[in-house]
Amino acid sequence: MKTQKISVVCFLLFLLGIVWAEETSETWPRTVLITNDDGIEDPNILALALACAPLAETYVVAPLENQSSCSNCLSIVSTRMLEVEKRDLGGNLHAYGVDGYPSDCVIFALTTLMKENPPDLVISGINGGPNIGADRIVS
Repeated sequence: MKTQKISVVCFLLFLLGIVWAEETSETWPRTVLITNDDGIEDPNILALALACAPLAETYVVAPLENQSSCSNCLSIVSTRMLEVEKRDLGGNLHAYGVDGYPSDCVIFALTTLMKENPPDLVISGINGGPNIGADRIVS
């Protein structure tokens, strides 16, 4: 429960930062890329994306399945290909599920999907459970 409260506080501080940036500059962030390791179906990534959507053009590119504790993994290097599914998450979001790891999602977004219009901000989160980063370096 304590971890969840900290995550909520961090998320709220993040949103305040975006609102402040929006009030101080009409040009930042123009585009946002959001990913996670819990998968495209995780309700937390949708909440984060919907919070960002009124402020910037928002792209969600996340694994098709939960890939927790796989943040340091890459499949695109060994397979040279990824399966990508366009998703409708509502809220005027650009959403894609990738059959790969979170790093694959970001690489796909930066080198293909958003190549001509790279994001001003990349966000990874919100974690659906406790973050075990202190216990595992790959969390």
